[in-house]
Amino acid sequence: MREYKEYKFLLIYYFLNIGLIVAFSDNIGTNIRLRMASVICLFILYFISLQINKQSKLNEVWESLIILIRSNDLNPDPRAQKYINFYQKVGIEYIFLGWDRDNKAIPQINHFFFNISASYGLRYRNIVKKILWFGFVIIYLICNRTKYDKVHACDLDTALPTYVASLITKKKFIFDVFDWMGNKQSKGILNKAIYAVERYVAKRAEYIIVCEEERKSQIEIDREGILVMPNIPNQKHEEDTHFANKIVNLKQNYRITLSYVGVFDAHRGIEDFLEVVAQNPDVLLNIAGFGMLNSLVEEYSSKY
Repeated sequence: MREYKEYKFLLIYYFLNIGLIVAFSDNIGTNIRLRMASVICLFILYFISLQINKQSKLNEVWESLIILIRSNDLNPDPRAQKYINFYQKVGIEYIFLGWDRDNKAIPQINHFFFNISASYGLRYRNIVKKILWFGFVIIYLICNRTKYDKVHACDLDTALPTYVASLITKKKFIFDVFDWMGNKQSKGILNKAIYAVERYVAKRAEYIIVCEEERKSQIEIDREGILVMPNIPNQKHEEDTHFANKIVNLKQNYRITLSYVGVFDAHRGIEDFLEVVAQNPDVLLNIAGFGMLNSLVEEYSSKY
């Protein structure tokens, strides 16, 4: 029965992909559209075979557990990893559902990945792949609804498909705000729609988690069940004394020391931040993270 359900999940996902391809090909000639669909079919069949192979390596799924969903591969993701460390420490059974964007995910028994390559920070240029990711999450949660109790969704790109699935599964979910996308002052119909959808989904979560008290005013939601989970490192991690001493020594040569830790997204003002620091030789910037601006950050680091 378990194998049948896995194949059923993959077949449903296969037909969803084909439907999306046809839907986005209305303006193409019929023959070309059919040829494109045939090529895509072969690609998706290969993708499905990989998923079946990975699924066959999973242990028997527990009757009750938490599904933690994040649209990356945890490599690295300290906040999400902190939750997993907690689950393991107290004996909570869980499955991690993630997106292996660059084929660098570390294989683990209870980690299941969406294997379509994609870059970070492309926003609307990633829309088709985002739709496929949404479909993947929705169908997985629906087809496995008897195997879990609750979903821990990180950010809107996992909370939205989780909410859609919950309309059928009736499962409760947690909306964990790693990065709040919406902004009431944003211009443009699409930005306003994102703001409205994000608040709508958050209001329907059992709990909302933010990283600090000040974020409560950012999300502009007045309700019970908003929890604060600070972004602090695990105190049991061993300190890298060599690296710490290097920073201390560097700070002595600068008047101001700044730090940034997070995603290198093109819409966070990082480019301007780097340029300002570069023009002020008495300012030291310690920066750590990943994203589409990796090469730019490395370029500034090597020059300045």
